[in-house]
Amino acid sequence: MAVSNTTSLSDKKAKDEGLDLLFNGKLSVSQISVLKDALEKGIKIDYFKLIANPNFKFSSMCVLLEIAFEIEDFGIFQHLANPKLEVYKISYLADLIKSNELTEEYVKLLSNPKFTVVQLGVLEDAIKKNVSFDYVKRAADPSINAAKMAVLLGTK
Repeated sequence: MAVSNTTSLSDKKAKDEGLDLLFNGKLSVSQISVLKDALEKGIKIDYFKLIANPNFKFSSMCVLLEIAFEIEDFGIFQHLANPKLEVYKISYLADLIKSNELTEEYVKLLSNPKFTVVQLGVLEDAIKKNVSFDYVKRAADPSINAAKMAVLLGTK
């Protein structure tokens, strides 16, 4: 995975920027609490800015904060930081990223919130079987059911 060039929140200016986001009046007390903890652990400012979004459910925010320290490629991470993605899909995709070292184009494709977990599983099988990205991209349509997707990918 590529290493990000984002700034650590260890410097004062970045910490001040993070604190401004915490106290903008839009976050809940529980969101502020987990974000404050991330500041204390030294989260990178670019990751923090994505996660400090009042539109995230608390559970999604917690998962994102946990994986922010594990996924070094900001381009990949930003596709997971989508308030429309359910927490279980964020976790599923993060595990997939960590185990397969997916490229950003795969993560962008898979992070469509309209996919079901079954559809994601079919796409994951295709990726593990080294089906070309072009085939995966053609089959990656949330309106296609998982069985048809598997047939298109030759995984069934």
